[in-house]
Amino acid sequence: FKQMFGGPFVDATRDAVHVDVGDALDARAMRAALRFAYTNRVDVHGDNALALLYAATFFMMGELKALVESYIEALVDAASAVPLLVAADSVHAHKLRRRCVDVVRRMPPRDVDAHIVEHDVPPHIVAQLRALAERLEARVAALAVAPHVPPTTQSIKQDVATVQRWRAEAERGDVHYELGVDADFDAADFD
Repeated sequence: FKQMFGGPFVDATRDAVHVDVGDALDARAMRAALRFAYTNRVDVHGDNALALLYAATFFMMGELKALVESYIEALVDAASAVPLLVAADSVHAHKLRRRCVDVVRRMPPRDVDAHIVEHDVPPHIVAQLRALAERLEARVAALAVAPHVPPTTQSIKQDVATVQRWRAEAERGDVHYELGVDADFDAADFD
């Protein structure tokens, strides 16, 4: 805003400036973002968090984006992980994305598939989610080859338990899940 109104730009000479955001931003989120720009205060809650994240990204307000991203991160659960992963991916919210992946990696594939269908998840994220499931299967297979080497981290123990639960569901006929989609994840997604 400082450069827009204080520099040599045309907008600096006008009494009013029209910013066309189309349907991209919610009016309340826009007001909250402007309030934050002038007062460094914002009221983030469940009803406005995603809209504020989009507004902060649109206006390149890094401090507001980090604040809202941290708020949303604390709310991620199995019911919200997939749609929030899509949102995080669209605004490059890397910490939120990692948190969503962490929750998704512990979900049964049938739940992930249901969320994929329900939330119209983009194909590149579908491929990443399925690659994650494949990676978990590979970790369990590697442990089965060397059973004398116990898992050393809580993460591996949780992954083993998750995949064992998936296998039991598949044996009972409770779930059908296809693996084999190749996709890349950032190494940070698995820290």
